[in-house]
Formats: sequence, C-alpha cells, structure tokens
Amino acid sequence: AISDLYVNLPKGYDETKLEKVVETNKITKAPITKGDALGQLTVYYNGEKYASMVLTADQTISYSSFKYFTQSVIAIFTSWVFILIVVLIIGLFIGYTILVNKAKRRRKYVSRFRNF
Repeated sequence: AISDLYVNLPKGYDETKLEKVVETNKITKAPITKGDALGQLTVYYNGEKYASMVLTADQTISYSSFKYFTQSVIAIFTSWVFILIVVLIIGLFIGYTILVNKAKRRRKYVSRFRNF
C-alpha cells in the first residue's frame, strides 16, 4: 500500500528552507518483491530533521531473462575491449590484403620478363 508522509511545519514556514533527501539502494536489480525496501525519504527544515520514511516497492517486478540477455549483448558490443579487437582485426585484414597484392604484383612483374 502506498502511504503518504505528513510533516508538521511552523506556521508561515519558508519553503526555501525545506529540503527533501531521497537515499536509494545503489544496486537494485530484479526480481523485486512488493514491499521490498528500496531507500529512504528524509525531510529537513532549516537543517533539522523533521520526518523520514522507508521507500518500498509498490509492485513486484520479475526477472526477465530476455532483457538480461539483450543488455549483456549490448554491453559486450559497446565495450572498449570489443571495439579494440574489431579495429585490430580490421587492421590486420587490411595489412594482409596489401601484402598479398604486393606479392601478386611482384610475381606478375617477374613472369613478364621470363617470357622474353
């Protein structure tokens, strides 16, 4: 159940002195069960703590193996290691192609003069 947080503030309070701080758990991954604690809300007025409450999940979120797989694939293809390997492979392929073409040209050049 979603609940509200009520805070009694002084009459004619200054809204600029009201501060709401939300602290969340750094790593929250599925599955999440309804009611799991996800963080805390703290209300301060003029630097003094007035109220706080635990923030909880209002619904259950199941683990999606397809989403996990797609996120893993995206992470692999966008990692700098993968990009570096692809660039190296392309560079080696270009270098190999250039060397093979130079060798073919040398053979053609030599074979033309052997016929005379």
